[in-house]
Amino acid sequence: ILSDTGLMCRILPEEERCPYLPIDGPWSELVNRLSPSPRHALRNQQSRLNRMRAEGLRVRILENPLDEPGLLEKLIAIESQKHVHGELSQPFIAKYPEVFQSLFDTLGPRGWFYLALMEMGERPIAWRLGFRCGKKLWGFLTAYDHSFSRLSPGTMLVPAMIDYGFAHGYNEYDFMRGEESYKMRWTTSYHQNYRLLIWSRRWTSRVRAFIYLDLKTAVYRLFGKGE
Repeated sequence: ILSDTGLMCRILPEEERCPYLPIDGPWSELVNRLSPSPRHALRNQQSRLNRMRAEGLRVRILENPLDEPGLLEKLIAIESQKHVHGELSQPFIAKYPEVFQSLFDTLGPRGWFYLALMEMGERPIAWRLGFRCGKKLWGFLTAYDHSFSRLSPGTMLVPAMIDYGFAHGYNEYDFMRGEESYKMRWTTSYHQNYRLLIWSRRWTSRVRAFIYLDLKTAVYRLFGKGE
């Protein structure tokens, strides 16, 4: 298509990859394949959550966000407590509420969206938002009530998604871009990311593309990675 329109392009591999976890069994089986340290930690966390079910803890998978009244406000309230490296992080959903409401309205009824929600009684304490794409589940955003951090509720929604995926015929959970340590507890499998650079035959477009490519090459030579 690009050739037919007179555009030029180059496909560039990215340094950051997408860790993913094959779903070929329930979580109770997959956790046995992990190395001893994460396996022990995850089992202990799951045991704590199981004990709290008597106090009203539950996990729900919402396949259509429109089925949950006031969902966007609940997500924003929990996201406002999100910490990264010990500090409050910049809000994302709260910054673009109209975008996410549009996603709920359009993708939810088509079956392309999901939300894993952990609650204590009627109080939401963690959520994990993502997409359903073919036979794959994509994890997009997560947040949790900071007062429940000892339970690692954001992390412990992953087992719920694995069991949901296995029960509904999904074969992969993709953590998406970034190789953060919490993802690496689960898997050593990756998808390679690529960037598609497109430019036209106008000299200004060509110059900008060549400058970008030269800078990317120079950075790689200096630091051993692309930026």
